[in-house]
Amino acid sequence: PEGNDQEWFVGWEPQEGELEPDESVDVIVTLNIDGLIGGLYEADLSFFSNDPENPHIVVTVDFAINGIPQIEVNPVELDFGIVLDPEPRNEILTISNTGTELLIVSDIFVNNEVFSTDFEADLEIGIQESTEVTVTFTPDEFGQFQGNISISSNAMENNVLVIPVEAIYTTPPNIFVEP
Repeated sequence: PEGNDQEWFVGWEPQEGELEPDESVDVIVTLNIDGLIGGLYEADLSFFSNDPENPHIVVTVDFAINGIPQIEVNPVELDFGIVLDPEPRNEILTISNTGTELLIVSDIFVNNEVFSTDFEADLEIGIQESTEVTVTFTPDEFGQFQGNISISSNAMENNVLVIPVEAIYTTPPNIFVEP
C-alpha cells in the first residue's frame, strides 16, 4: 500500500502476503484520530499484485468525526485585589476552545451587581482559538465583595462553568501628623 502521508493513517496488516486461487484475506486498517477536528476524512489504500488483469486496486478509506467543543478559562479565579477609589476597574477573562468543534458561549452571568461583563450575545470561538471578555468591578460602598461568573456553552450539557470573582473596596489610610 502507498499514500501513507496522513498522520492519522497509522497502518494496515498484513502489509504483504501470498494468496492461493480463490483465497481471501482480511486487511485490518488502524487509524489514529487523536487531535483531529470534526469533519470528513478520506485516503486511498493501494494494493499492488502480480494479477495481470488487476495489478493495482485502490480502496478508499473514509470516516467522519464528530468534534467536541471544550472550554477553558484563564484565570480560573478573578481577583481585583484592594481597590482604593470608586473608579471602575477592569480585568480580562480569556475563554479558549481547546476542543475539536466550534465553541458557542450562550450566556455569561455574574451574580453580584458590583461586577459586570461586556458580554452581549453568543460568542463563537473557533477550534484552538480564544476570546477575551472584560470583567468590570464598580464599587458602590466599602467592603469585601465576592461573586461568581457563570458561563453557559455548548461544551457543557446542563452545567455551567463557574469562575469565582472577588474584590475589596476600602479607603486609603490617613496619616495625621502634629508637630
